Amino acid sequence: MLYCYEHIGCISTRGWARNLFVVMNETEQKFARGKRRNETLSRDTLVNHANRTDAIIVICASVGMTFLGGYLDLFERWHSFIRQHENWELDEITIGVFSVAVLLIWYSWRRQKQANLLKSIALKQQAEATEASNAKTTFLANMSHELRTPLNSIIGYSEAILTGALGNLDNNKNNEYLLDIHNSGQHLLDLINDILDISKIESNKETLEERLIEVPVMMDNSLQRVRLLAEKKNITLCVDAPESPPKLLGDERRVVQVFINLLSNAIKFTPEDGQVSFVAENDEKSSYIFRVSDTGIGIAKGEISKVVKPFEQAGDISSKTREGTGLGLAISNALVLLHGGELVIDSELGKGTTVTVHFPPERSICPS
Repeated sequence: MLYCYEHIGCISTRGWARNLFVVMNETEQKFARGKRRNETLSRDTLVNHANRTDAIIVICASVGMTFLGGYLDLFERWHSFIRQHENWELDEITIGVFSVAVLLIWYSWRRQKQANLLKSIALKQQAEATEASNAKTTFLANMSHELRTPLNSIIGYSEAILTGALGNLDNNKNNEYLLDIHNSGQHLLDLINDILDISKIESNKETLEERLIEVPVMMDNSLQRVRLLAEKKNITLCVDAPESPPKLLGDERRVVQVFINLLSNAIKFTPEDGQVSFVAENDEKSSYIFRVSDTGIGIAKGEISKVVKPFEQAGDISSKTREGTGLGLAISNALVLLHGGELVIDSELGKGTTVTVHFPPERSICPS
């Protein structure tokens, strides 16, 4: 029964986080679609109006020139001028070319005027889309703050009771339920942090606190965070770092977060008694290349591009039995891009997955 409660709690928190993010994205998309539809109607209306205006101007100009030419007898005067100046070679071809040139100049001016108008509409639409995205980010930040406060209280008090700081509990069931409350609260807090991270990254508000990173230490810290998870499934963790490696310039907290996410995913989708490898090396350009490989279930080729999107996971969602919201790879990919790097996934169903993180050469700093 306790397992059922815990499983239901995990599903509820994951479902809440997914639904919240989906609702926010749908609201933003509906707002953007409405704006785009209105702007498209306005743009089409302006183009149609401009085309009608052009046609009316051409017709009126033609009729007006015809009547004016007839009234002033311009055609006879023009022919008389040509006969008197035959050596100028002002024939019909010259007149035609001149007329076409005038029409082309006028047409180009009209097209440029319409292009400027459409450009201003596009800029306005982009500004409104940015405003909608910023509104979503602000809402998520405020909501996350409001949820973190009671969650920290739930986690803190449940932990205090579990450790006996407020006295021992005689009933073991109470301890089990408190542990479930504490774990569910911590899980929900982690999801809120992930949602806030992906929201900040998408709105370009994430800033890196860069410093020189000791790569072996960073790799060891990442492995320590997932070692207990691997031991539960009897998975072997293999690590390989270069001797006397250069330091890595980056945000250490974010880099560790990237590899914790990658290692956790590798362990999660690797069956018992499997193996997960964490390798670091330098290429010929002194760029850092990290690889996280597993002997897990693998990913279908057609779904590799999908798993790096927020809340997207490989396989059939309705049949999933593993925990996770699908934010880990999305956040990792975004953080690697913020460092100017690249995250590449190579996988084969039934054989395993290898995720390669490539940092640019300028982030490898050799000790002086």
